[in-house]
Amino acid sequence: MSQVNPGDLVEWTYEVSGELVHKGETLWSNAEGCYAPIGSEMVHLLVSVDDATYSWLNEKGFFHAYVDDICVGHSATMRWRVVARVCKLTPSCDKVRP
Repeated sequence: MSQVNPGDLVEWTYEVSGELVHKGETLWSNAEGCYAPIGSEMVHLLVSVDDATYSWLNEKGFFHAYVDDICVGHSATMRWRVVARVCKLTPSCDKVRP
């Protein structure tokens, strides 16, 4: 998550395709020992970030993970790699609501 600062909106994308993660997607957080919600239907506010961990807030609550936690799953057998990036807000961005 280079060039990301607390207060930024972040979004998660699949590493290979660069597409936004699916609605309802989760990230395995080794820091919490459970899956944390990162779905594309939610707005994610970065609360803190350092060399080891980052924390974010969304409508489901407050979560944190290690910066190298990259595994998500649609099911128990399917795993994908994700990366977090800053969401550039523009008037056409679907995360901006009037």
